[in-house]
Amino acid sequence: AENLLMDNTAVHAIINTIREHYESSDAVILSTACCGALANLAVLVDEGHKRLLNAGGVTAIIDVMIFHQDSKEVQTEACTALANLSISKDVRMVIVRNGGVDQLLAAMHSFP
Repeated sequence: AENLLMDNTAVHAIINTIREHYESSDAVILSTACCGALANLAVLVDEGHKRLLNAGGVTAIIDVMIFHQDSKEVQTEACTALANLSISKDVRMVIVRNGGVDQLLAAMHSFP
């Protein structure tokens, strides 16, 4: 994971895949995989959080949660990614400002 983070191209590719494939026939599969990858990268607290935040990872995760509200798989991976990222105070504020708390609560309500 650390090697992947050192390559900003890979981080941006994951986030761009989320953003560009919302409506493709494989959108749920791609979104689940991308959120899972971001969740894994978010485990690397300092460098991982900064890179994912700067690349728009938090808003991409929240957007995919909104778009795929009825997918348990997407919601599970997205919640994990946000939970891993929320260790950082700066990221928590971005999550709150972008409606992430509402999406987390909606996911927990839909998929207890």
